[in-house]
Order: sequence, then C-alpha cells, then structure tokens
Amino acid sequence: MPEAGVRLRERRLEAEGYVPGAPSAVVAAEDAGTCAHQACGRCGRPGLDYRPYVNPQERQGGVGAYRPLAVCESCGHAEEF
Repeated sequence: MPEAGVRLRERRLEAEGYVPGAPSAVVAAEDAGTCAHQACGRCGRPGLDYRPYVNPQERQGGVGAYRPLAVCESCGHAEEF
C-alpha cells in the first residue's frame, strides 16, 4: 500500500506539532508548481502532489515553521523539501 509510508511521515510531523497548511497562498502556489514539475525520485513518475505542513508554535522568520512534502501518488514515495 503506497500511501502507508506517506501517512507514517505525516503522523510524525503531526506528533511534532505540525498541521496541514502552508505559510501563505504565495508559498503554496510556488511550491505546488515546483512539485508538479518534478519527477519521483523512486519510480520516475512525473508530477508530485504537494502536501504542506506548518507548526504555528515554532517561529522561523516571523511565521510558523514550514515542512512541505512532495508525494508520488503512484508509489507512495515522499520527500521533504
């Protein structure tokens, strides 16, 4: 089940206080575009899904800490970028 590895990674982020969301609409648009133009590092499938996480309790540059994931829907590989 490809999604199992992604879900494990998401649970780890959530355990660290991260919640789904991007720091801004501009960042979300830029990073979603980046993911859409990337290929999977495992299977080579083009076009990755963008799954952003922020931690409103951790501050970096005046906004919550940000940890985006690029996820392959085919094989379930996920990379933080």
